[in-house]
Amino acid sequence: MSNGEENTIFKRTALVLGKNGCGKTNLLSVFKSGVYFDAYNPSKPCLHPNLLSKQLVVDDSSHQEKLSQFKVEEQRVDFTLRDTNGEEEEDVLNALLHEAHVVMLCFAVDDPGSLEEVRAKWSPRIKESGSTVPTIVVACKVDLRKDPQVIERLRKTDQRPVPKFEGIAISLKLQPPPKFYVECSSKNDYGITDVLSVAAKACITELTTERRRIAKWRETKKKLVKALAMVLLWALAYYYLAYKLGGRGSPQNEGSVVKSGLRFAHCWIVRNSTICQQ
Repeated sequence: MSNGEENTIFKRTALVLGKNGCGKTNLLSVFKSGVYFDAYNPSKPCLHPNLLSKQLVVDDSSHQEKLSQFKVEEQRVDFTLRDTNGEEEEDVLNALLHEAHVVMLCFAVDDPGSLEEVRAKWSPRIKESGSTVPTIVVACKVDLRKDPQVIERLRKTDQRPVPKFEGIAISLKLQPPPKFYVECSSKNDYGITDVLSVAAKACITELTTERRRIAKWRETKKKLVKALAMVLLWALAYYYLAYKLGGRGSPQNEGSVVKSGLRFAHCWIVRNSTICQQ
């Protein structure tokens, strides 16, 4: 990979949606600064992206927007992570969705209602907005899946912590379908990097395009080298058999052999020029 490719910086915006208290803010906080909040710290409604872009400094207490650097498949990604609290007006949410490169639909394992909200509220709102932004489903607080107190609390209402297979099953039914399903625990710092990794893979279509372009160019170079090698061998063989063994060599004839080889190479390249242009 060339230095130019290694130095490519992809600037992407990730929008985080989900029920209040499901772990969205802690997810972003742990990834950004490694800080976990034990007490629930509700986020403020996110501002319209036009207003966010005009702010030089975003108030850390709002957790609305965080900047993070990430690396995936040898490419640097500068993520703008935008938190929400679910009280954004429709026009603001639509603007956020259309500006985002990926949406993280979050739910809490210890709150089955938060997964139902992803299915019944957030996924339909994305579809209704007309946005084609890719989505990923993020299961937060997986450390509470086997917590005795959580299990007992949910048992009283005939519920249980959301098992992984159920989270995946419901995710597969969402429209539009998510690109990935991933689980994490901000408290234990488990899976946080995986969340941003799959988010990057979901939204950086340029990586796939770039890999295809590089692979195609490498294949073209192989064909060119092979063709030039064949031309050289043909010219040498023709020169040796026709002139050296026959004893009829002359500077003029030798020059014509070289010109014939060059003409052959030129014709081959012109005929295959479409390959080079792809």
